[in-house]
This record gives sequence, structure tokens and C-alpha cells, in this order.
Amino acid sequence: MLKIGIVGLGFMGKMHFRCYKSLENVKISAICDVDAKRLKDSSGSSGNISGAEEDLDLSNISLYSDFSRMLAEEKLDVVSIASPTFLHASQTTEALKAGLDVGLSPNGKYSSTNRKKSSNRPLCPFLAGICANQRNY
Repeated sequence: MLKIGIVGLGFMGKMHFRCYKSLENVKISAICDVDAKRLKDSSGSSGNISGAEEDLDLSNISLYSDFSRMLAEEKLDVVSIASPTFLHASQTTEALKAGLDVGLSPNGKYSSTNRKKSSNRPLCPFLAGICANQRNY
């Protein structure tokens, strides 16, 4: 069973949640969002894909508002980063240093500077997968 932690519970985080929930042998163990309101009421986010407006069942999932604490307390295999873009580099670096693999879906504003900052392959043998799945028109 692959244990996932999701960072960010806005539109994209909710889409990550839906995708992971549909997979066998994957368990969403923890979710982190600095906005405690989102952890209490996950309805209302919307974007260009339907389904994000629905409320999520967060029962049996550990909820955090502190990313470092989630990494320290949970026994995760992967962190799925869906936080605001400016946090991607630092959160990816921190997760890799904690020995976790990272899934990351940046938007079109994800700069080469951020990519360089988050490239920690020499520091540890873990994978940072960048999934550029968003169309930029």
C-alpha cells in the first residue's frame, strides 16, 4: 500500500485527492493546508475540471496545517504537492530531504529558477516527478 500525503487542498489538491482515491493499493494518509477552513470544509473550490466543488470525505486522514510537522509525524511514501507555485521548490526540497518521493504538477508560471532550486538528485536517491499536465493557452 502506497501512502500519500497531499499538500494544498485548493482546486488542484482536490483533483489530486480524487485521482489517488480512485487507485487500488494507494492510501491518502495525510493532507496539509495552511488554511484550516479548507480542512474543515473542503467544498467550494472550482476550476476548469468538474468535481472540485464537491465536499471530500476526510475521515481517517490525518490533517495538518504545518508541512514540516506532517513530514515528521506521518510515515509517507510520496508527497503530492498542489500548493501555490511559489512554495513548490521549498516543499519539494524538504520532502526529498525527508526521504520521500514527490509528485508535482506545476502550472505555466513554474520557472526554471524554481526547477533548479528543487533539483536535489545529488542530495538523495529519490524521485521528483514533475507532471506538466495543464494546458497553457
